[in-house]
Amino acid sequence: MEYFRITANDGCQLAFQSSQPLRPYSPEKNYDTLTLLIHGFSGSSLYFQRNYDTLSRSSWVIAIDLRGHGDSGHSGGGYHVARLAADLKELIVYFKTDHPNVNIFPVGCSIGAAVLWTYVELFSDMDFSGMVFVDQAPLQDRSSIDDWDESKAHRGCFDEKSLLIAQDLWINDPEAAFKGLVADCLGYRYQPLAGENVSEERRKNDEEFFPTIHDMIIEKLVSK
Repeated sequence: MEYFRITANDGCQLAFQSSQPLRPYSPEKNYDTLTLLIHGFSGSSLYFQRNYDTLSRSSWVIAIDLRGHGDSGHSGGGYHVARLAADLKELIVYFKTDHPNVNIFPVGCSIGAAVLWTYVELFSDMDFSGMVFVDQAPLQDRSSIDDWDESKAHRGCFDEKSLLIAQDLWINDPEAAFKGLVADCLGYRYQPLAGENVSEERRKNDEEFFPTIHDMIIEKLVSK
């Protein structure tokens, strides 16, 4: 994977990683299918680093850094989902300039799914040959009044009580909060497969990865 950058219409630099060179055009490369990976809030394209090798065997793979994340730039007030969807449109236009017939399959994770929904509202779904949504459900709210609990809603969204508990945890015990995030995000933690054996070293590295990448995001936002 190699980093590339384009400039959005407001001057913000948008970074992304690509498994194949973009320009000049390489006729020996397979550009028929493009798997487009979109991370969640406070993430980056690095979240997919263990997926690149497998996916790139059968597809051109691009993983973007949303503005304010990873190696992308930031802009004052420019983090609304609609702005991120507009950024995505500019990226897709860029990809299709030299490869107009490529079949794009975006994979939206968490807020990346919301970016795709908003993209369709703003620009239609004609740019995509299909879409994949990961770790995001339309039914997000919880309510104790009508038994609309976490079994029917996304685990990461809250009623007032659970929101206050979560805020207190992140403020007063961020180390425990990050460990909880790791436990929720990594499949081998919350739903291990039969016979799955993950080394202690990998567990430790994964646990360190999340706070490191989040610290980078906070530093970028504070320094703007």
